Amino acid sequence: MKHTMRRLMSLLLCAVMVATMIPMMASTAVSAAEASAPMLAYVPLDNRPVVYQRVEMAAGAAGFDIHVPEESLFSTKLDGQGGTGVNGSQHGDGAAIMNWLEEKEAAGCNYYIIHLDQMLSGGLVGSRHPDSQTITSQELDIIDRLIALANDSENKVYFIDIVMRLASTGSYKGYESAQYNALREWGAKDRYVMSTSPFSTTDYNTSVGLIDQIHSNYRKDPNGSTIAYDTSALTSANVNEYLAFRKRKLTLMNLVMQYVPKGTTYLVGVDDSSPNKNIQWNELMFLDKRAAALGLDYTRMSDTDSIGLMAVARCINDMNGISPKVRVRYYGNKADATDDYGNDTLRQNVDKHIECLNATSVSSGGEIEVLILTQPDSSYKDASYTTAINNLVAKAKSNVNSNVPTIVIEVSEVYGNAWGDGYTNLQDELLENVEIGKLMGYSNWNTVGNSIGIALGMGVSRYTYLEYDANITKVSHDWHLKSLAYAFVKDISYNARNKLNSWVPGADNGFNYWLDKTAGWKTNNHYGNIDAYDGATDGKVTAGRNYINTVLEAFMRGNAGAYDTTDYKKFNGNADQIVDLLKSSKIYTDLSPSTAVEIEDVKLSGFRFPWDRMFEIYFDVEPRVAGNVYYTKNDSYVYKVPADQTMMQFSQKVKAQYFASTVAVRDADGFVLSNEQKVATGYPTTLTINGTTKTYQVIVTGDVNCDAYLNTTDVRQAMQKTLGVVTFSDVQTMAADVDENGRVSSTDARRMLQLTLQ
Repeated sequence: MKHTMRRLMSLLLCAVMVATMIPMMASTAVSAAEASAPMLAYVPLDNRPVVYQRVEMAAGAAGFDIHVPEESLFSTKLDGQGGTGVNGSQHGDGAAIMNWLEEKEAAGCNYYIIHLDQMLSGGLVGSRHPDSQTITSQELDIIDRLIALANDSENKVYFIDIVMRLASTGSYKGYESAQYNALREWGAKDRYVMSTSPFSTTDYNTSVGLIDQIHSNYRKDPNGSTIAYDTSALTSANVNEYLAFRKRKLTLMNLVMQYVPKGTTYLVGVDDSSPNKNIQWNELMFLDKRAAALGLDYTRMSDTDSIGLMAVARCINDMNGISPKVRVRYYGNKADATDDYGNDTLRQNVDKHIECLNATSVSSGGEIEVLILTQPDSSYKDASYTTAINNLVAKAKSNVNSNVPTIVIEVSEVYGNAWGDGYTNLQDELLENVEIGKLMGYSNWNTVGNSIGIALGMGVSRYTYLEYDANITKVSHDWHLKSLAYAFVKDISYNARNKLNSWVPGADNGFNYWLDKTAGWKTNNHYGNIDAYDGATDGKVTAGRNYINTVLEAFMRGNAGAYDTTDYKKFNGNADQIVDLLKSSKIYTDLSPSTAVEIEDVKLSGFRFPWDRMFEIYFDVEPRVAGNVYYTKNDSYVYKVPADQTMMQFSQKVKAQYFASTVAVRDADGFVLSNEQKVATGYPTTLTINGTTKTYQVIVTGDVNCDAYLNTTDVRQAMQKTLGVVTFSDVQTMAADVDENGRVSSTDARRMLQLTLQ
């Protein structure tokens, strides 16, 4: 049943608020569901889309009012990309983010998902190569303040930590492919295995001594002999530094575990690993035993980039006090195989992810089904692989037709190979036979662990919200549609189609292959960094980042004919096809009972590489679910046009004074309007502040400060300009306590603007 005491109280309080706000905002109707959305503060691992925007999407789809720090505070810059934030470093600013977290605490936030690598090392890359080999006083201060946050009985804090991977990071602090490959090969070799009995200790001093022993055994093989490394790529200083960083990372994890409250949720991912007892092994055994001894709510899994999404699902499950029953079906006979970058079998890894969600794995029945395509037995050309795909797709189709919530995951690791060679592939069969808008989640992104976590995180969080939560918001449907569209387009059009290179048999036709054959744009780097200089290359005078992004979009959409040469025969992007299929589908807006509505539109734009490397890709998704008021946090921002100005006057003012790069005019239902006179006279809305009522027209703008990102800075500046104030505190004062949290905060100000659209 969709009932919890907390939700019932929220509804009652919202009803009171609606009644009391009518004199203040005569033209607005307050949505009880929107007004009671729980605030969630999220600290990303860094600014890659998978750990940043995709978590925002999943949280929004699960009904959260998601808050993220300014991107400059948590972004990572590779070598040659300049600095970030006020400190000008290549990594994030944990101290500034800690101040932000405490501001959220003062504003009444009770839910937190925090990546500790960001807080203590400036991000995932920074944790592999920090500024210091030891722990600083600033890092200790941050740990103290995080523990205080977790000690507040009104808070629920989800800490995420990552076991350092086997290698360094290419294009960061001088490390490149040679160092990456040599360190990974050396780190993957079998190590001396320590006795695990001493690890089950609650005494901190004892644990420090154990970490010293682990460090001393990093170089030893199973017999205790020293393992040689590749001296042509690594110096002794490189190796000593690498081992010091490993020890620092393990020490930080040990400190947090020791002093957080008993029962704290502590989710640990194992970064790129190998299926043997490598250099990580003693670390893993130590963490497992220590966490159990200290009484932590601890889960370890082979995953890194998707644990933020997993934490969103865990949070919504905990909020509703449920443990959803999950049935997993494997298609293919490799459920017990281990991939090259994990230390668990597929089945073990899936089980640990389900445990992380506080869900229950069942062999029959179940509330939600997970369909997984495993690796082929021998080759994607075998009939057994085709049979496995056909059986999975048939089950997905049957489930969707019967309103069974379903998640699809591909971990076959062949991705576009079958497609490129003309064999049956999951992507095409799924798109052609299943109403994809009704899937809860989908992924085939990167490693096996990441694919599992992305699909489960987005799918289970959305399922729990629709099935158990009392307040389903309209905006959550747009968030879920955006999440689905991004998952399908990113993982199919790019990952399974355009990340094809010359070594893929029969498929020398993807964007990466084109880029590889375009002189000067792809360097010899493990991540395929793009040299985005401006200059004439391949006969194109517009060469550089903008040109590369234009070509990327053409390949993604499947219309890259202008870039054809004799080297590539066809163009494999199918983003436009995916969008068309979504628009012909429906999306669930409730599950009790099952209710689905039309998808009116999905628009894609802004294809780009946020880190200037082929490993990460992002694009903007503008979703439109039937019946929704058009307002999506962090995607579109609200201005109000004074009634005495024409739209032309206001547009010019926005572009000149407010530095907005685009201005799109919409009515209150979200439709784009081209007739300026109609806009100026036909769609008024009023807002009363401090006893003064003014009439405005609604306008939505994008990148307000013209920094190429749509983020909270744009939201704040939009509010400041709209209300005619200078500081954010002035906005908060004018907003009053709109969201009934007892404190005037940025949430109130943003929600006040949202409400004028309803």
